[in-house]
This record gives sequence, C-alpha cells and structure tokens, in this order.
Amino acid sequence: MSFAMIPDGVFLDESICAKEKLVLAVLYFHRNQRTGECFPSLSRISKCSGLSPKTVKRAISILEAGGRIERKKRFSPNGDPDSNSYFLTGWGQADPTRGQIDPTLGQADPTRGHPVPGVGSHRPGGWGQGDPLTYDLNKEEEQKNLPPQSPASELKPRRNVHGERIKAAFEEVWQLYPKKQGKRAAFEVFSGFFPAILGAERLNQRLQNIGGQATLYAKSVQGTEARYIKNPVNWLREIDPDEVAIIEEETWVRAEGDE
Repeated sequence: MSFAMIPDGVFLDESICAKEKLVLAVLYFHRNQRTGECFPSLSRISKCSGLSPKTVKRAISILEAGGRIERKKRFSPNGDPDSNSYFLTGWGQADPTRGQIDPTLGQADPTRGHPVPGVGSHRPGGWGQGDPLTYDLNKEEEQKNLPPQSPASELKPRRNVHGERIKAAFEEVWQLYPKKQGKRAAFEVFSGFFPAILGAERLNQRLQNIGGQATLYAKSVQGTEARYIKNPVNWLREIDPDEVAIIEEETWVRAEGDE
C-alpha cells in the first residue's frame, strides 16, 4: 500500500536512512505530479520533517548524489536568489496509487513549474496534482522565508564620517606645519590620536590642541633653515594631543600723535 501521495518505494528502499525518507516525504507532499517538481524552502522542509536545517541540507545532498532527486537553483524575476527546485526522479514520478501509472510521464511540459489545472492524473485534485494547491503551497512558503530584497541601484556605501573628519582636520594641520615631508606617514600618526571610541568632546579638544601646537611651532621656527625644522612625523610623535596650546594674540596700540 501507499501512504498519502508517497509511493511504496520510499518506505521499502533500505539504501536510504529514516532522515532521508522524511525529507523525501516532504518533497512528495509539495510536488507537482505532472512535472515531478517542487520548491519548498529549507525552513519549510525542516518544519515539516522535524529535522534541523543542517540535517535537511545533508539529506538533500545524499539524495541528489544517489540520483533520487535533481536540485536546481531558482531566481526571482528581479534576479534575486529564490528557493531551490527539486525534481523527483525514477519511481518518484510515478502515480503513487497502487497499480497505476502516471499517464503524463515522459511527455513534454511547456508549463513546467506552473500549475496545470485538471491535467496529469486520474485523481480529482490533491497534493500531487497539477493544480493550484501544490503551486500555492510552494509560493506561499518561499515568499514567507525570503529576506526582503533591494535593487542593486539603491545600495549605497556607508559614509565613514569619522574618517572624513579626521582627514579634513589633518589637512588643516598640514597647511600650518612649516615642513612638508612624509605626509602619508604623518597622517597615520595623526589619525592614531583619534580612535573611533573617542568621545566627541575629547575629539574636538584634541583637534584644537594639535592645531594650536602646530601654530606655535611654526611661529617658533620662522626664519629657521628647513634642515633644522623637525620632520612632521617626529613632531607628531613627540607632542601631547591633550596639552592645551595657548596662542597669544598681538595687539597693536596706536601712539598719540601718530597720524
């Protein structure tokens, strides 16, 4: 005898284990009898069989290697990955009613993968028919388990706001410093003062401190030969980014009698 829409061969085949038979049973539940095709999601197979997704994947691979099913990738009209389709081969395409043969076996089917109402078996509807039930079961479950897809054109790289700000601040300090040498190495040392975990208040203070120290150093070496001015990398390694630089502004007072 047969159980539901599952042929005797599934239960009598001693070359496959119980877990593989469970997976096959779920595939039979979803198959289109005319085409032998079904496309339930892994989560659907796992839920119906009571097996973990990892065990389901392993069972499917074993069944495929044994020639009992054929697995093919599917894609949505937008080109996004969809649930795999499975074709039940061999006795998997025969009508499971004892002594009956599926009259559509071996016929070309231009509508493969789509419901064909009233065609494909002597049974008046049911899981294994080419009717909307099988198709709707698959489509409902695959859409439920697919993550939302976004068009590739809408994907934009996330801006590194922190990195952009540090780079802009470095350019300002670089313009203030009296010696232009080893810019890339200097930026590496400079950016080390501003880890991403640094709070906004302390980050702002450090930017202000370093800019002030660069201004003071530039004033202190005015008129000095370039060879006596510190390399920017060495200067950055020596400074304390938390040291406040006090810049005194010069005030011009007009003397009496000056015109």
